[in-house]
Amino acid sequence: MKKLFKYYSILIIILLISSCNKNDDYTILIPTDADFVALINPKSIAEKGNFNKLEQYKIYQLAENEIKNQDPILDELLKNIKDNPTSAGVDIISPIYIFGQKLNEKNMVATIANMRDKDQFEKHLTTIYKSIYKKDISFEKVDGFTTISGFNKPFMAWNKSQFIVIASEFGVNEKSIKDYFTKIINDKHSLAKENNSFADFVKNSQDINVWYTGNFLKNFSKKEENAGKNLDFTKSSWVNLISFTSDGINFTQKFHPDAITKVELQKRPMWKSKINTDFFKYFPAQSYLNVGLGIYPTNTRYIFENQNFLTDFLNQYEIDLSKLEDSFEGDALLSVYDFEVGKAFNATDFFGKKDNFIKQVVYPQFVMAGKMKNDLFFNEFVKTHKEKIKFQGNYFMLPISTNMTIYMTYKNNLMYITNNQVMMSRFLNNDVSQTNFVTSEYATNSRNAMFGYVNLNFDQYPEQVQQYIYQQIPFGNTKEMQTILSNFDYIDYRVSDEYTKTGKIHMKNKDKNSLEIILLLLDQAYSLFFSQTQQQNGN
Repeated sequence: MKKLFKYYSILIIILLISSCNKNDDYTILIPTDADFVALINPKSIAEKGNFNKLEQYKIYQLAENEIKNQDPILDELLKNIKDNPTSAGVDIISPIYIFGQKLNEKNMVATIANMRDKDQFEKHLTTIYKSIYKKDISFEKVDGFTTISGFNKPFMAWNKSQFIVIASEFGVNEKSIKDYFTKIINDKHSLAKENNSFADFVKNSQDINVWYTGNFLKNFSKKEENAGKNLDFTKSSWVNLISFTSDGINFTQKFHPDAITKVELQKRPMWKSKINTDFFKYFPAQSYLNVGLGIYPTNTRYIFENQNFLTDFLNQYEIDLSKLEDSFEGDALLSVYDFEVGKAFNATDFFGKKDNFIKQVVYPQFVMAGKMKNDLFFNEFVKTHKEKIKFQGNYFMLPISTNMTIYMTYKNNLMYITNNQVMMSRFLNNDVSQTNFVTSEYATNSRNAMFGYVNLNFDQYPEQVQQYIYQQIPFGNTKEMQTILSNFDYIDYRVSDEYTKTGKIHMKNKDKNSLEIILLLLDQAYSLFFSQTQQQNGN
């Protein structure tokens, strides 16, 4: 654990002396073939995180004590930098950029900043190196940059105006890292100057920002490449912006298609201008989670053809997307409105009395409905699963587990699905409550082509459900973790236009900026983890 604090100590000093200047020369180091770029605004983060009161963070206190116990000279250096950050040799105002890409199946990541005072930086670095490694530092010149002799991972280099650190995943040799460094500094092209979407990304940047390409997304796809796919998003990019406010966290995602892809998308708009909400009246007013959407099915399927977006449920129940496309009108809503507490028994765990292996589980009660053009898909689905499905009056029953059954019906061009028989009966009898989803606050965003909501205020959940949720969360049964979770209220999310999605994580406490609240919560979580680790180690 002391070794861990040693690294925390180094990190705090590096954060205090490593950032960037108003001069944007360092951005020319971002190559045009970068797959992703993160832009962090340290000035706004320091203000919103209230870094003037670093002492309120326990992790800072622990690291500061570690530095103090380690070396009085290092402790004095930290105090001087903390009192006067500009004396560190670099500024702490302008953005820090982190970028990377996959080379030879290995991820390479670089962090860049602008050097303010090279001599002052090297002076402080000499002090830090001496304190940590108990020997004098030596510098060497590499392609116009200065590096630390014998210090290759992570690779760090700087000159009078630029500062760069390169790291990689495990297994990348030192030569590959240095080759990547050479590639970066010798590349005559710059993403910041030659890519319009990246320029928009920088112009509209918030506190934390991430830009990435379709090529980057391939790292997370389990599906093999298919040369016959309809659209190639490799050259398109996405911009994600996060801003911390007094009452929550705002996030925005904007899609920037490349010129060819944009032409194709304009021919096939995916989102409707408005959702047909007339069937929302069959949904309860209460909702713990809901997702609504209005899409053009044919265009949507064309856009996502050969993309890895099918869920296990679709695969398990052999849902034919082409037939769904032909039948689906494009308007749908899903709502989790209640919970049922039950018991579950796993036969594979049985080695004694059955009662010892019965566990309490929570089953969300949901309603899902979609506007349909015809009943072809519904009838085909029933036919495909006729051995499992049972007909009960005006609806069908499909057991999906030993404890849950789904009820389905088709009426008035509406496919209605729920796991609650009461809700099914009310729908078939056209029993509409005066207070329903349409009259609730959850329908506020239904004018958007897609909207979503998740209730994070667990105090509003039934007590048994609260206990179940806490059991699923690490340290969820502790008062500390429950205090952390009690600060969150809800998340809402919506499609603003064809290429833009916005949302917000709402916080209950509005006395402080949400960033400061979250950092304090993370600080508490770390302290809890550290305390329990010490107890387990007998310290």
